[in-house]
Amino acid sequence: GFLSVKIDQGNVQPVLISFNTTVRRGGEFGQTIPGFLQSNTRASPSTGNNQVQHLVGLNDNDERLAYFGYSNPADSPVTYTLRFFDNLGNAVGTGETLTLGRLSAKQFQSKEIRTRFGVTEKDDYRVVVETPRNAQLFPYGANVRIGSADPSFLTVGTGTGRTYLLGALSTPGTTKSTWRSDLVLANTGNQVVIADISFTNVGATSQSTDV
Repeated sequence: GFLSVKIDQGNVQPVLISFNTTVRRGGEFGQTIPGFLQSNTRASPSTGNNQVQHLVGLNDNDERLAYFGYSNPADSPVTYTLRFFDNLGNAVGTGETLTLGRLSAKQFQSKEIRTRFGVTEKDDYRVVVETPRNAQLFPYGANVRIGSADPSFLTVGTGTGRTYLLGALSTPGTTKSTWRSDLVLANTGNQVVIADISFTNVGATSQSTDV
């Protein structure tokens, strides 16, 4: 489900983050889930009267399986079209047009993604969601590591200006494990994009390094 927060006094929007704990195979795993303004679905204008959202970095391989879903916090249904692309920008699977009811949510598990949409054995594939302009539909997803059942939350990406990815790390964990962050860059347009990537360590005197 989803939580709706309304500001009754003042004009400052709070920063909302939910921490979701998943219990699997006797272990606990955490996901941080960011909040969004209901008026900002992070969609980009498309042709005609439609808008598009790109959910990037889903997987179906020997290491990770993905699921994805949508939330509709509005008081009216939303009709949307799904399309799927691999990490080279080639269309894969079978798209479909669906309707999500008012104040509703829908989630597609990995098995249904394979059987219903025909998307299987893909690395870093993406889901393109097309909706009528100004429709309030919020896509999300997660990759689950098969070995540990540890989920990682995904949301719609943005591609304008400078973007900060907070909490990136590569550090030892317990029982000889290693915590490492993955970064996926996706160019969803039809022109070449040049991106500068740098890493800044913690601390006030830390210097940025190229990666």
